[in-house]
Amino acid sequence: MRSIRLASSTTLAIALAFFGCGGSSSPTKDASVANLDTGMLGADSGGAVSDTGGASSLDSGAGDMGVVEGGVRDGAGERSISTEVGPALDLAGSDVSVTPEAPADTLASGQDSGLGDGSGVGCPAGYHDNGNGACVANGSEGSGTDGAAGAGGAPGTGGANGTGGSPGTGGAGGTGGGTGTSTGPDAGAVDTAVAEGGVDASDGAPDVPATPDSSPDTAEVGEDAGVDAGGTTDTAAGITSIAAGDYHTCAVVNGGAQCWGWNLYGQIGDNTAADRHVPLQVSGLTSGVGAVAGGYQHTCAVVNGGVQCWGNNGSGRLGDDSTISRNVPVVASSLTAGATAVSAGVQHTCAVVNGGAQCWGYNEYGQLGDNSTSERHVPVVVSSLTAGVGAVATGVRHTCAVVNGGVQCWGYNEYGQLGDNTTSERDVPVQVSGLTSGVTAVVVGRLRTCAAVNGGVQCWGAFCQDPSCSSLSIPSHVPVQVSGLTSGVSAIAAGLGHTCAVVDGGVQCWGYNWYGQLGDNTVSNRLVPVQVSGLTSGATAVTAGNYHSCALVNGGVQCWGYNGWGQLGDNSTSDRHVPVPVQFP
Repeated sequence: MRSIRLASSTTLAIALAFFGCGGSSSPTKDASVANLDTGMLGADSGGAVSDTGGASSLDSGAGDMGVVEGGVRDGAGERSISTEVGPALDLAGSDVSVTPEAPADTLASGQDSGLGDGSGVGCPAGYHDNGNGACVANGSEGSGTDGAAGAGGAPGTGGANGTGGSPGTGGAGGTGGGTGTSTGPDAGAVDTAVAEGGVDASDGAPDVPATPDSSPDTAEVGEDAGVDAGGTTDTAAGITSIAAGDYHTCAVVNGGAQCWGWNLYGQIGDNTAADRHVPLQVSGLTSGVGAVAGGYQHTCAVVNGGVQCWGNNGSGRLGDDSTISRNVPVVASSLTAGATAVSAGVQHTCAVVNGGAQCWGYNEYGQLGDNSTSERHVPVVVSSLTAGVGAVATGVRHTCAVVNGGVQCWGYNEYGQLGDNTTSERDVPVQVSGLTSGVTAVVVGRLRTCAAVNGGVQCWGAFCQDPSCSSLSIPSHVPVQVSGLTSGVSAIAAGLGHTCAVVDGGVQCWGYNWYGQLGDNTVSNRLVPVQVSGLTSGATAVTAGNYHSCALVNGGVQCWGYNGWGQLGDNSTSDRHVPVPVQFP
């Protein structure tokens, strides 16, 4: 292809419209997906995509499960409930309003540990409700004594008329009354099933309009081990990294690896070929995992300094000197120590090993960088990259690496995705024009590349090949600035036709949005970065698959976009246009 020099106005337009590119046919849940020609995170299937669903919002109507702190009944009435900050969700049967949370839950003397004080109007210690809304001293009402002592104030009927002082129905005092079922401050009898209270301890019915936590549980007194921040569980604490394949997702959790989504080729690693809609433990990888990477039909991880891979092994992409597919991890030959990072593309894989880069698998376009086009079933050293490599990124037919703060790329280059101001294919690394320092991360899509540079984002290659893009389909052979992202960027990710970045702790995305993969509650394509709904702070990492995206937020994982194989991890196959929490076991 002839090199095209862009006028300044065209360059600005490209910067504003920095799409990814590639296929557009709706993915179908059958083996034909194997024939898609996809990038590290994308497919080349051509054609226009029609979204017949339109924008939709998640169900927030009756029955939505929320999270509150201490939603419990207090006799006949309701005690004021403290909640975390967050948008309110509708709950059928709600009967009280919520108030902002105090710094920590407090219990007055005489209150039980989760069910209030046992009286209808919230009387202080040593007093109870006389049935008419007044607090009287214990033992002064009715013909009974004040109710049998119990472990906690039973919901009861609010002290009714105090006749007989029978357990739970006759003016149970602040220190007992009834049989009491509380289990702890701010928890409630069935709190652990829902998190933060949110239920009536007597019958399990929702008690208040619940709101999601703004952050994960922080071991505040009375908090349970249930759902926090948006539904992620406390048991999933310790998530250190996430990675999206084309139609599956993985995370490093407490030093082990868990995956979910499409599993036709064993890429989930659970020794089956069954799709998984929630995270599942990868066989044998319960500790020592430092990083994980998702490809089209295979997955790899850094384990105790070595590299292990599983899934489709066509072209030797698992690196075990065979082409036999594996549904459990196998060691990439010779890579048992020294590895610090790994990246899985469509049919090839690369790793950072002892400061250098090594690659293996399909090599028709020189994407292994060993000055050949020969397929390799075991890792080979990338020419000239034996030191100074900080990160590596693989796509469909090209590869890039951060080297001593700059970027070098190699492989297929028809659209300038190598960034050397040519369209010449390269079998060894070449320097990306202008990017010799300040680079902290690089990501590779199907026909484009992006890098985090001095806190901003620059991209190059094919922006968009869809006819609707008009003149914007002209590729850039050198890096251009992404509109609005000049500072605050700490992480980036490239999907099939969209890109995302962590910006000042929030997440912004741009590009194609067929399935809501931009997370802005629409299916409208965006020419410039837009804010992902609800993710304005707390994000530390982001990843992108073909049509879905995920972020590590406040220690939990939230995902959005296409969900046909359960790759969002919310135990469904429903597409989501805004982030939903991954349901870790």
